[in-house]
Amino acid sequence: MSTHGEIEALLTQSYNNSSPNLVLTTLITSAIYDVNGDIKPKYDLEQIIAILQRLEVEAKLDQSNLKSDLGGDSNINKLSLSELLDPLSLLPILVPGTSATDAVPQLLDMISTHCSAKEVIVAAEESLERVRRDIEHIEERSDDEGEGNDKINAIAPPGVQLVRIVRLFQVISLVPTRRKPPSEMIKSFIPELEAILAILADKISLIQAPHNLIQEFSALAQRMLDWVEEKYAKHATEGLNTEEEVRKSQTLILSLLTTLVSSLPPLASLTKRAFKLSFPRQGMRENLNERWEVDSEDLRCVTAAYIRAGGSLSPSVDSSLSPIPNQANQAKAIFVLSAHAIVDAYYPPSTSSSIVHISQSEKPLTFSLTFHSPLIISSIQTNAFLDETLAVLLLCLSSSLPPLPSHQNQVLIKVPLYDSTSSLEPLLLPLCELLPPLASHHPDPFIRHCTYRLLGLVVERLEKLDMMAGARVLRDLVGPLPDGAPQSQMRIAAVGLVKDSVLRALSESQSKGKGFKNTSILASPRFLQMFAPVLFVAEPPDFFDSFESELSLPTVTALESSSITMAFGDGKKLENLRKKLESDKVNTELARLTECVSLYYVLLARDRGNLTGIHDRDNRSNIERTLFESMRRVVPRLINLIQGIESVNASSSIPHPHHKLSDPRTELHSHTHTHTRSQSPALIPLISLQMGLQRIDEFYQS
Repeated sequence: MSTHGEIEALLTQSYNNSSPNLVLTTLITSAIYDVNGDIKPKYDLEQIIAILQRLEVEAKLDQSNLKSDLGGDSNINKLSLSELLDPLSLLPILVPGTSATDAVPQLLDMISTHCSAKEVIVAAEESLERVRRDIEHIEERSDDEGEGNDKINAIAPPGVQLVRIVRLFQVISLVPTRRKPPSEMIKSFIPELEAILAILADKISLIQAPHNLIQEFSALAQRMLDWVEEKYAKHATEGLNTEEEVRKSQTLILSLLTTLVSSLPPLASLTKRAFKLSFPRQGMRENLNERWEVDSEDLRCVTAAYIRAGGSLSPSVDSSLSPIPNQANQAKAIFVLSAHAIVDAYYPPSTSSSIVHISQSEKPLTFSLTFHSPLIISSIQTNAFLDETLAVLLLCLSSSLPPLPSHQNQVLIKVPLYDSTSSLEPLLLPLCELLPPLASHHPDPFIRHCTYRLLGLVVERLEKLDMMAGARVLRDLVGPLPDGAPQSQMRIAAVGLVKDSVLRALSESQSKGKGFKNTSILASPRFLQMFAPVLFVAEPPDFFDSFESELSLPTVTALESSSITMAFGDGKKLENLRKKLESDKVNTELARLTECVSLYYVLLARDRGNLTGIHDRDNRSNIERTLFESMRRVVPRLINLIQGIESVNASSSIPHPHHKLSDPRTELHSHTHTHTRSQSPALIPLISLQMGLQRIDEFYQS
């Protein structure tokens, strides 16, 4: 007898004993949970499904009064799926079950289609409570998995189980509503769904498939809205007031969608897409997530359901948010959905028209940074929904965006650029404090680089509002660190922000012509008054002199190996010098001074009108005295000495006494292109300093 015949025989025999559903439940349980055991199940899920699908066809033929030609036992043809499939018994088995194919979802769909909707809802609610307990004790489950429990390994992840349960809840529209209104019926499971989503927000790794989760929640929301509207449309035609009941149902659904959006991980590569728009050259190197277009479509579905449930993406400052229990979550959801809508407007997916999901609202989406500023500040402080925050800020503050696309000749989104600079003042100054630590310490290199670029946009906006405030921010960024503070790469990078700001100020002043009265601090002698004491001074001031005094550095430029031996004796001083040059503190200062020397050269070359006073003899003498004099004296000898150290290390012995080491000033370019000549990390920044000094000298000689 074939496998199908054996299953039919079992079900037929159970039909005669009035217990076919118990036999089927036993077969399904074995097919799922015995697969990893020593004794393999006799029938797998696919074989069981094949029999059930045959019965499904039989039922359709009977409904069409067609004669079956499928053959088989007469009793098996008498069985209906509603008799065989018992939701209360099967859902506790199927919802957490696993299979190599999509057999489990197939069986669940059969249950939803053929069984009592009320029983499906009751069984789904019980499964939901169990999933919540599993998620709350996920650590204990992980310990069990480590012990090799086969049954535990046969359990689907909590996120997968949640997707299955949400799909089951879509039968709610088939439940009779004789006694309870829809709001009371959906209230039986929506709070539990929200509680699980809130837990998942803290354990984001449990959401293995955000795509499926978003799809099923959106479909459930739309199904419930269809159900409520269809039911009360009939009552409205009878003259009954149904607005209050519809509002109650919409509020519950809106609350569910709000919790969903607040619980999601970053999706659709928002920050990278915004970065590509704001900084096209640098953004070319950034690769988007390969699923970003799918994620974008998913968020469109959520947004459509959110708006249909009564939500708004354009709440005014004066109006209160919709009356749902957790308004903090609602504010976050509005911000997240708005961020996706704005980025989609500028960088739409190719799969569909952009911003079409907003078209259900009568008014365009108007986004205001000032309205969302508390949320933005909190996001950066807590590292929560940072992807959406950085994306919005980039598009808000960028001055190089392409024209905003329209949909059917109607602009459906008013971009945040419409915020006036003056209205942004309460946000700009806090951002100047919050962004530098993020740019310095975030573990993701892209986030660090993106935040640094964003900080430049913030400073640029602040300068337009208050030039002195912008200059103070820059000075604080490049100024000395407090005592005991760790070394910061931001202090080095901020020199580049100063350079950008000065060049903007010089360009604006020069473009206005001679009659223009310059009001920019950065294009005036006040620039050197504010910044020269922190930019054109080594830290500490005797930074270079200490190499001479502490280590008795030889004074000759082209050193001989014998000179190294005489200067450092037994090699202990030589090792101390090497350690000092390779220390983080020294290398950080060398990198900072390299940027400062580069800025000095740019000022010399670009400030032809001497607006900053950089060409004044007194200013030049002061900077030579405070920085360049000791740098010119020490840097060449340090480079030459490092070459000697590397030469000694390479040969494992002292070179011949008459072997002279080359002068670094004559082979500067060869060092920058030949990495085998030295391995010391200190050599590259020292050579960069030497090259900067050479460029300055060449400028003065030209």
